[in-house]
Amino acid sequence: MELGLTDFRRNKVDMERTERQWQEKQVIGACCVCAEVRDDIAVEGGWYDLEAYLSRYGFQETDLVFSHTFCPPCFVRYKHLHGLED
Repeated sequence: MELGLTDFRRNKVDMERTERQWQEKQVIGACCVCAEVRDDIAVEGGWYDLEAYLSRYGFQETDLVFSHTFCPPCFVRYKHLHGLED
Protein backbone atom coordinates (compact mmCIF):
# COMPACT_ATOMS: atom_id res chain seq x y z
CA MET A 1 0.00 0.00 0.00
CA GLU A 2 1.43 3.32 -1.05
CA LEU A 3 0.92 6.48 0.97
CA GLY A 4 -0.35 9.52 -0.87
CA LEU A 5 0.63 13.11 -0.21
CA THR A 6 -2.43 13.65 1.99
CA ASP A 7 -1.49 10.63 4.14
CA PHE A 8 2.08 11.90 4.41
CA ARG A 9 0.91 15.35 5.55
CA ARG A 10 -1.51 13.82 8.08
CA ASN A 11 1.27 11.61 9.48
CA LYS A 12 3.63 14.58 9.70
CA VAL A 13 1.05 16.65 11.60
CA ASP A 14 0.42 13.73 13.99
CA MET A 15 4.15 13.30 14.60
CA GLU A 16 4.64 17.03 15.26
CA ARG A 17 1.69 17.05 17.70
CA THR A 18 3.11 14.04 19.54
CA GLU A 19 6.55 15.66 19.71
CA ARG A 20 5.08 18.87 21.18
CA GLN A 21 3.17 16.87 23.79
CA TRP A 22 6.34 15.00 24.80
CA GLN A 23 8.34 18.22 25.05
CA GLU A 24 5.79 19.60 27.51
CA LYS A 25 6.21 16.65 29.88
CA GLN A 26 8.74 15.98 32.60
CA VAL A 27 11.02 13.03 31.74
CA ILE A 28 12.02 10.96 34.76
CA GLY A 29 14.02 7.78 35.20
CA ALA A 30 12.05 4.77 36.45
CA CYS A 31 13.70 1.56 37.61
CA CYS A 32 12.73 -1.27 35.27
CA VAL A 33 12.88 -3.74 38.20
CA CYS A 34 11.28 -2.10 41.25
CA ALA A 35 9.53 0.83 39.47
CA GLU A 36 10.88 3.49 41.83
CA VAL A 37 11.51 6.84 40.15
CA ARG A 38 14.64 8.97 40.27
CA ASP A 39 14.24 12.44 41.75
CA ASP A 40 16.35 14.79 39.66
CA ILE A 41 14.57 17.88 40.96
CA ALA A 42 15.69 17.76 44.61
CA VAL A 43 19.26 18.65 45.50
CA GLU A 44 19.63 15.44 47.51
CA GLY A 45 18.25 13.30 44.64
CA GLY A 46 17.24 9.78 45.53
CA TRP A 47 14.75 7.15 44.42
CA TYR A 48 11.11 7.16 45.49
CA ASP A 49 7.86 5.33 45.08
CA LEU A 50 5.92 6.88 42.18
CA GLU A 51 3.01 7.95 44.40
CA ALA A 52 5.37 9.69 46.83
CA TYR A 53 7.09 11.47 43.93
CA LEU A 54 3.77 12.61 42.46
CA SER A 55 2.60 13.83 45.86
CA ARG A 56 5.87 15.62 46.62
CA TYR A 57 5.79 17.74 43.44
CA GLY A 58 2.10 17.84 42.61
CA PHE A 59 2.50 16.05 39.29
CA GLN A 60 -0.12 13.85 37.70
CA GLU A 61 1.17 10.62 36.17
CA THR A 62 0.07 11.97 32.77
CA ASP A 63 2.52 14.89 33.21
CA LEU A 64 5.46 12.48 33.08
CA VAL A 65 7.35 10.47 30.49
CA PHE A 66 9.25 7.51 31.90
CA SER A 67 12.75 6.61 30.80
CA HIS A 68 13.60 3.14 32.06
CA THR A 69 16.83 2.59 33.92
CA PHE A 70 18.05 0.77 37.06
CA CYS A 71 18.09 2.18 40.57
CA PRO A 72 21.45 1.53 42.31
CA PRO A 73 20.33 -1.49 44.43
CA CYS A 74 18.61 -3.20 41.49
CA PHE A 75 21.64 -2.57 39.28
CA VAL A 76 23.92 -4.25 41.83
CA ARG A 77 21.58 -7.28 41.98
CA TYR A 78 21.37 -7.38 38.17
CA LYS A 79 25.16 -7.36 37.82
CA HIS A 80 25.48 -10.11 40.43
CA LEU A 81 22.83 -12.32 38.78
CA HIS A 82 24.51 -12.01 35.39
CA GLY A 83 28.11 -12.37 36.54
CA LEU A 84 29.02 -8.78 35.75
CA GLU A 85 30.70 -8.01 39.04
CA ASP A 86 33.46 -5.37 38.99
